[in-house]
Amino acid sequence: MSTFRPLRIVCFGGGTGVPRLLRGLRNLWFKSITVGVTVFDNSARSRRLRDEFGVLPPSDIGRCLLSLSPKEDEIRKFLFDNSSKDTYSGMHILLSGGEQIFKSFNLAIEASRGILSVAENHHVLPITQYRGVHLHAIMESGKEAVDEPGVDEMMISGEVVKSLHLVPP
Repeated sequence: MSTFRPLRIVCFGGGTGVPRLLRGLRNLWFKSITVGVTVFDNSARSRRLRDEFGVLPPSDIGRCLLSLSPKEDEIRKFLFDNSSKDTYSGMHILLSGGEQIFKSFNLAIEASRGILSVAENHHVLPITQYRGVHLHAIMESGKEAVDEPGVDEMMISGEVVKSLHLVPP
């Protein structure tokens, strides 16, 4: 008799790295996978959703949900392929629309889990429910970067991050 028991794992993050990790983990022997996803995305479409509708940015949550779905390959094109930066993807509409309908981002996530056939024991959670939080970075040069695109720009230009914080804390 084997003494191996299914493992539980918790991941934190967002962007593209965590969804790639989840894609590999979902096919391994894990009893449950829980993901705490950052909701600081402030790219063009996410910023518009935050400003116009007051919703949490759905992109990173959506990528994590999709990565945990056994239907990922069939659904990816429908929910994420979008060549225009001026229109929303299917995942933006699914999660943001769900938040408007259910008056709860967590309920929108739960409904999306069902649509994507994500296993009952796998969970994707925003690390905050506060819609006005923004990422700030202090660089070693003393410069401050505001929001995720600003931090990215400074890092691309060769700046090194000394510290990160959220505003408001």
